[in-house]
Amino acid sequence: MAWPRRIDGDHVRMGGQPGEHLEHLDEADDAARRLGADGNARWTAFGPTNARLHRVNIARFAAGIGAL
Repeated sequence: MAWPRRIDGDHVRMGGQPGEHLEHLDEADDAARRLGADGNARWTAFGPTNARLHRVNIARFAAGIGAL
């Protein structure tokens, strides 16, 4: 996932349209639900936990919160 280029109000702009990041996160959540569990197949470290962590990270940027 690319780093946000600019934060505009409650929208994180990643070179696309406002809110587009939510569509990507929703797709990741859907894929993670279908997978059903955290895994590390071929070093992807992907699953429900990973998808949720990315959602929290983007929300943090949108809220203007710096490093935790």
